[in-house]
Amino acid sequence: MQNVIADVLASVIVAALSFILIIFGKLFPTTINKLTLRLLDRALRTDGHKPDPHREDFRAKVIERTQQASPGIYQRQGNTITEFENQLACEDELVEHFRKAKTIKILTIRGAHYFLGHRSLFLDLCELKTGRGHSIELLVLALDASHLTDEHAKSIGHASSSEVKTMMANVFEYLKVIRRHNRNFIVRIYREEPIFKILLFDDVMFVSAFVAPKNDRNAKMWRMVREGNPLFAGLERYFDDLSKRAEVLK
Repeated sequence: MQNVIADVLASVIVAALSFILIIFGKLFPTTINKLTLRLLDRALRTDGHKPDPHREDFRAKVIERTQQASPGIYQRQGNTITEFENQLACEDELVEHFRKAKTIKILTIRGAHYFLGHRSLFLDLCELKTGRGHSIELLVLALDASHLTDEHAKSIGHASSSEVKTMMANVFEYLKVIRRHNRNFIVRIYREEPIFKILLFDDVMFVSAFVAPKNDRNAKMWRMVREGNPLFAGLERYFDDLSKRAEVLK
């Protein structure tokens, strides 16, 4: 039942995002249209080992509607999306934007690569965000998320769901330590199967879709800005809505 509810919520969220793109499609340059379509395609693609005709049909309809809504070539100054081969290709930019930002929102699965140990991307920089006017909100997946099965664990390169949950629990303990030292560091846990990875730094966002194991290496990442970009607004709304349904990590 929980899987069904999660699927429905995911479909509603992506459908809402697609509606935003359709309404404002003429604001997007051709490059943004292409990247948007690719992002939607990756986010809605089903598992090749367990094909789902209903979800495949839904994906095809979303892509088709978005393509129909944005024919031709449109230009809008300064409204660009930059594509990176994967997250590793833009980590220097991630670190620099984290360093400068006052409002930071991160949606991921565990957050180990960002905050676990001094070789992580952002841990040392958290000391710069303890003052007034700064906030770091991190959304991580709950240990009891219904889709964390042994089958799922094996599909992402782990021996079992217990192994995945042990790794997650270790990271959570580390996040609690950071939180105790920084009142601006907020950690919430969500239970729905994630669609997007989002890193938002004030008015700049990096986003990718969870489509393969070792997502940092195998999934393309896009950088976009807030101004004149309804896709940015739609993805931030997705983050904020998920945050409202999430619970504070205890």
